[in-house]
Amino acid sequence: MEYGILIGQAIQIFYDGPLAQQEDPVLLDTIRFERDSEKGENFVELFSKGSFNFDLLNEYTLQSLKKINRRQDFKLLLNKISSGDFKENVFNLIKQEFISEYDGELIDSVLNELNIEITIKNKFGENNLAQTIHSQSEESNLSNSISPIESTFSRQLISSSDRDYTKYFFNGQTLGKNRLVLAVLKDFVENNPSTSFSQLKAKFPDSLQGSETFTTEKEAKQKRDRRNFIRPDELISLIDTTIAVSTQWGLGNVTRFVDHCKRMNIEIKVNQ
Repeated sequence: MEYGILIGQAIQIFYDGPLAQQEDPVLLDTIRFERDSEKGENFVELFSKGSFNFDLLNEYTLQSLKKINRRQDFKLLLNKISSGDFKENVFNLIKQEFISEYDGELIDSVLNELNIEITIKNKFGENNLAQTIHSQSEESNLSNSISPIESTFSRQLISSSDRDYTKYFFNGQTLGKNRLVLAVLKDFVENNPSTSFSQLKAKFPDSLQGSETFTTEKEAKQKRDRRNFIRPDELISLIDTTIAVSTQWGLGNVTRFVDHCKRMNIEIKVNQ
């Protein structure tokens, strides 16, 4: 028998059939003895000898199991998001939000000054999935002279007096530091479509960036912290692989990159 009914201070319906994904019987529902109970009326309709219909019972079982599985999935997702391991994903989301406006090195410096905690708002986390993200900032002197920051997740993260506004004009576009590097490499490959990974690395070595000017798409996506342009429209296809350009460009290494490009007769104008 796939179903069991326990009658005590309430009626409990158990299921122990092939639809359950566990060895022990599943408690489908608890029906309390209350006047005009909708659950009670449904119970009578389901199990009354005169109106019994197996298809209705099967549908009731499927819907009950779906609700149970959803609650379990809810708790599982809640625990994943509130775990300490998920913090890194939050940092990556913040970085992706600002990467088109600020250079990656600056964003990393700001994020290093933040402590993010995700906590469950409700005691048991069963009413909703609302999260409270508390951001705190401790005063310190950053190596790139950023003043202490009182944290809010807004575009006021960085005071105007500490930010480098240098823009670069290339190929008809005014670009920030990391977008400039991306545009130059894209343009070079478009004009030299038979370029291989090793050939491009010889033209734009890692020493320009400091550690990595670009890497393969596969390696970039395996990194825990996103430090490369990896959206489909940002990737660059070579004859032997697809590459992802580094987003980690500050005033120091981008100046080195611009000087290198000038020696290659690549025209870049600096707009202060």
